Order: sequence, then C-alpha cells, then structure tokens
Amino acid sequence: MSLRGLILGLMSDVIKKKMEAASRKWIGVCPNCAAAHSISDIGGISYNAAGRKSAWVRCPSCQTHSFRIFETATA
Repeated sequence: MSLRGLILGLMSDVIKKKMEAASRKWIGVCPNCAAAHSISDIGGISYNAAGRKSAWVRCPSCQTHSFRIFETATA
C-alpha cells in the first residue's frame, strides 16, 4: 500500500472527495513531452495548499523523470 492510500484510508468519504478535487487543481507540465498532469494523476495529494510546489516526478505519458513545478489551474 502506498502512503497516499494509507492517508486516504484514514479519511472520511467527504474529506477524500475534497482532497481529490483540490489535488486535481494542481497542474504540472512535463518539459520533455509537454503533457500536463495533476498532482493526483501522478499519485500525490495537495489539500489546503498555496503557492507553488516543485517535485522530481515521473511523467505518466513519456515515462521520463523530470523536475516539475506545479501550480493551481486558476493561477
């Protein structure tokens, strides 16, 4: 089980839905293939967060690892 699965397993269904919706708003673009994915698509959680997030992640589209900056879709 992943850490994300463990955390979500401890939450109520209402909170899970809110966390999923909040995580889908954070978008990062792959510098290799220009595919845009949310933090949720990559397997992360971002709830009640602000600012910009950066992470070294694998792109689900091209399977390469890269440094990515995530920002909210409304920013």
